[in-house]
Amino acid sequence: MAYALHAESHDSKHEIVNVGGFLDHYIQGESKVVFIDTEDRGFLLGRMHQHPLFRVKWGVEEYWYVKPDYRGSSVGLKLLKHFTAWAKANGADEMLVTHGSGIKVDSLGKLLTRKGYDCVGGMYRKELNG
Repeated sequence: MAYALHAESHDSKHEIVNVGGFLDHYIQGESKVVFIDTEDRGFLLGRMHQHPLFRVKWGVEEYWYVKPDYRGSSVGLKLLKHFTAWAKANGADEMLVTHGSGIKVDSLGKLLTRKGYDCVGGMYRKELNG
């Protein structure tokens, strides 16, 4: 599924270098987690983050992908629910969804707003070598 995420994302112009190493980075980290749908329909990778200035600990979604045929189903929300429970059990005060892939940004924003998330900024990119 990492290849499917790559193909749809803003990063599709960049070559994939090491999927195994990428997953190992999450599987071996103490404060990192991977949730994969049991029917291979999506995944969510996240981590815990202690803010360096404020007394707040975040559960941070870093990669969240649902295959196109399953978008609009409960797959993505179930992944987020499992990650939220994991983050809370690991001391998170708040959840952050970064959604840096650029896939379905508007519809995901509407979904997250309905689920109680506030939009507190945005992610902007600028290519430097092109």
